[in-house]
Amino acid sequence: MTTLLNGIYINRGGTYIITAGNTILAGSDDALQGEKTDSLPILQALNQLPHDDQLHLFHSEGGIYLGCRTACEGCQLYIYFPALSTFAATAAVSAVFVALYTAFWYILSIARSRALYQSSQKLQESNLHLQKTVNMLRSLQNIYFASFYIDLTQNSCESIFLPQWLAHYLPQNSSYTDMKDALTQNLVLEEYRPMLDEQLSPEAIRETLRQENLTDVRHSFYIDYRAWWDDTLNWSRVTITVVDFDAVGKPHHVLAVLQDVGPEKEREARYQAQIIAEAEEARLASIAKSEFLRRISHDLRTPINGIQGYINMAAHYPDDLALQISCRDKAAIALHTLLDIVNNVLDMSKLESSAIDLEQRSFSLSATLQEVSAVIEPQAAEFGIRYEAPTEAPLSNVRLIGSPNHLQRILCNLAGNAVKYGRSGGYVRLGSRVLSHSEGCVTVEFTCEDNGIGMSEEFQQHLFEPFAQEADDARTQYQGTGLGLSIVEKLVSAMHGTITFNSQKGVGTSFRVVLPFGIDRTAPTAPVPLPTADFTGIHILLAEDNDLNMEIAEFLLQEHGATVSRAWNGREALELFSASAPGYYDLILVDIMMPVMDGTAAARAIRALPRPDAKAIPILAMSANAFSDDIRQSLAAGMNEHLSKPIEEGKLLAAMARLLGKDEKAAR
Repeated sequence: MTTLLNGIYINRGGTYIITAGNTILAGSDDALQGEKTDSLPILQALNQLPHDDQLHLFHSEGGIYLGCRTACEGCQLYIYFPALSTFAATAAVSAVFVALYTAFWYILSIARSRALYQSSQKLQESNLHLQKTVNMLRSLQNIYFASFYIDLTQNSCESIFLPQWLAHYLPQNSSYTDMKDALTQNLVLEEYRPMLDEQLSPEAIRETLRQENLTDVRHSFYIDYRAWWDDTLNWSRVTITVVDFDAVGKPHHVLAVLQDVGPEKEREARYQAQIIAEAEEARLASIAKSEFLRRISHDLRTPINGIQGYINMAAHYPDDLALQISCRDKAAIALHTLLDIVNNVLDMSKLESSAIDLEQRSFSLSATLQEVSAVIEPQAAEFGIRYEAPTEAPLSNVRLIGSPNHLQRILCNLAGNAVKYGRSGGYVRLGSRVLSHSEGCVTVEFTCEDNGIGMSEEFQQHLFEPFAQEADDARTQYQGTGLGLSIVEKLVSAMHGTITFNSQKGVGTSFRVVLPFGIDRTAPTAPVPLPTADFTGIHILLAEDNDLNMEIAEFLLQEHGATVSRAWNGREALELFSASAPGYYDLILVDIMMPVMDGTAAARAIRALPRPDAKAIPILAMSANAFSDDIRQSLAAGMNEHLSKPIEEGKLLAAMARLLGKDEKAAR
């Protein structure tokens, strides 16, 4: 630009000057560079012209000139020509001048715009960085409600963010020590003040966070304490973090942040309480387990010793028929007591694991009550207690739908407890009546009353707890496991019923159980005769690996006319059935746990045989495994029913009658 102006306009007598403030920066005359503007009268004349970038005539030092001035950021441009030379110039020269003038300002505008754009970009970047910093500080405020920048060397303190309620307690222009003392004295509970005074002094902080040889570094530590924050007593935490170290490796600047840790402390307290509770529960469980094993050991040994004693007594007097009968009857009672204990333990195990299956099948309430009486009457007679039960049960002509086995367990436990804890010469009375009767449902009330020793009010609060027993020397000699009533309560609840009781020490106890049942509309309304026990002509395949169990089962079956073929494991039973003619065997009785091949495997193999009777022949499982899973597995293997050992004669005969259709024949 300068070269062009020098080449064209100086020849025409034109001049340009660029100034900044009161100093000439450049121009067509290099000698003017650095001069002051007030030393040139012509510039003073130009300053009187308007700022409109237009050429104007003006006078200066007796001459007439044509010129203009314009301003840009930080500088002034002056251009002037002698009027005569200007008017003498050709139109082309004027055009060139205008073009160069325009080009100059265009370039200057571009440079200015670029500078402004760069400044704008830097400003945006700075604003973005600042916004990120602000967002970060706001996020930190969600965790830490106050933050301080501390110079440990100068003992100075600067707050980074601080709530208004906390700033109220801080002295103005205070040192770090003054700030700490103010907060400690005004807000911290007294019991925590000595600890904070000791550990938060500048010297203590520097010692705690010391850096030795740049290898052993503790960058931060925290202290928990209780303080009043915004009029609320809460757990707080101050965390001290190193910002930088001095030349000798000690902290120079640190950051101190205050945090509300009340929720964390509450979680810790709950966790500690949970640990303590679980430890106490485990301790009590261990005690209960030990006590249970002690009781079970005692209760199992008592009937076993009785059975052994009666057997030995009978062996000493083989010719005394009356003594033989008495020993047999007493051994049977002891055996029933032993079985009752085992059943209670199994029931409790199933109830605790929620593995109990409440069957829903058709049954006779009268028959179930008769079975209960058959169990309780001999026990009552043994203790010299009169057992009373109605001769005619309600709904004798109606079959109900429910779980008769569990109903029997409930009533046997209640009546059995009344007998065991009764008085010689007293009574146990079992009753039942219908409370409501609708189209498809009936609600039955069962009662069990006695005039025994009763229960204390204190023990009544724990009556249904497992292993609960009242220490009382007035009880009968029988000492149970304390599981019976707990089992009753759980069974009643599972059957959607209710149980209540009333007891008075030295007077007696009464229980009331209310249970709902469905009504079997498909069953005949007339009483169903008991199934026949005559199995003459019935051929049974008996699979049992135990000699004693084989002998007992074979005796029972042959006593009722059945013909028995022995198999000592599942493989032998499969081979005997496979080798027989179709229809030769009428029924298969099979133990579950046997060597070579177990009962379930044998049942599956028999059902899979390609012969007409393989899928039709009834298979009855007999097993000491009485849990629900065992029963489900036997049924899944193709067995029709499942009986738990020890096998009761009545239940075995009833099951055989059902499977062979003898109960239906009897009904006809």
